[in-house]
Amino acid sequence: MNREEYVKQIEGRNGYCECPELKDLFEKRKRAEELEAKCDFYQRNVNLENPREEDFQTLVAYRDDVINLQITAREYYKNLREHVEDERVVLALHNLDGLTDKRISVSEMDELLRRRVDYIFVYHCAKCNQQIDVRAEEE
Repeated sequence: MNREEYVKQIEGRNGYCECPELKDLFEKRKRAEELEAKCDFYQRNVNLENPREEDFQTLVAYRDDVINLQITAREYYKNLREHVEDERVVLALHNLDGLTDKRISVSEMDELLRRRVDYIFVYHCAKCNQQIDVRAEEE
């Protein structure tokens, strides 16, 4: 299994839990998902290369939603990190070679990010173990 397939497979396990400690996190995530869906709609339905004059209001709304999405996503990831730091969320580093995972701390994650190591981080609720999110970036 290649990296892209593996990431797609583990992303499919993302979900929501009912743990009250993470309610604020899931509210931010739901808001970000709503904004992302709206932005996708704009991209599919408005000619961004050659907009018509009557598309001006739609373009303004699109711009506002993109800005709100960026802000909301930033808040979500900040909140997610805070929950890892206060141990409400568990962070695991996935190893593509063995398709295994290892629990890591925020400082270990930061070190891997500084070293620009190819990584796949997976976040789980510390209470019920529901997978919350996946962060997989390549350099």
